[in-house]
Amino acid sequence: MMCQNKIAVFGSAFNPPHKGHADAIQQLLDQGYSKVLVVPSANHAFGKNMVNFDLRILMAKSLISEAFSNGSAFNAVEILDIESLIYEKRKRRGATRPIYTYELLRHLRRKYKNTTIHFAIGPDNARDETWNRFYKSKEILKEFGRVVLEEKEQYHSSDIRDCIKNNKNCWEKYVTNGVSSIIKSNKLYF
Repeated sequence: MMCQNKIAVFGSAFNPPHKGHADAIQQLLDQGYSKVLVVPSANHAFGKNMVNFDLRILMAKSLISEAFSNGSAFNAVEILDIESLIYEKRKRRGATRPIYTYELLRHLRRKYKNTTIHFAIGPDNARDETWNRFYKSKEILKEFGRVVLEEKEQYHSSDIRDCIKNNKNCWEKYVTNGVSSIIKSNKLYF
């Protein structure tokens, strides 16, 4: 049963986005979230090196388009470039610190009034040693709650990047055709 006022926020570097991300989004839809907000990181709080933000947005849009093109799920998934907008605004004021999850969730709560917002997270980030590194992790749990997603496939964006960098052909099965085309045409991760 879908709850009209229940939103999941799924943030990630999406560097690159892959079929595991699509599966995580599907899990949220299957759990009854009326909307899943996909939020690529503009300046990762853990200092990850990432390719250009606009290319990651483009790849995320391609993934969503291919994975959810049939049915109503496509309209329930929204990709937000909100972190980039917040980061650029801060940069103009001379601040370049990352956008923390807690701040993002509070910003979204102001935008989506009268809505329950939960933070969706993979099991790797849910482990205590990682979760406790999140800025205001206790406040996130208290104010928003956390949904830990199941990782059905044991691969990550870092595995895909390593395969590409090392000229291994193992990576294309983990991304959609559109994401693969964007990676190849822009020579990403090579």
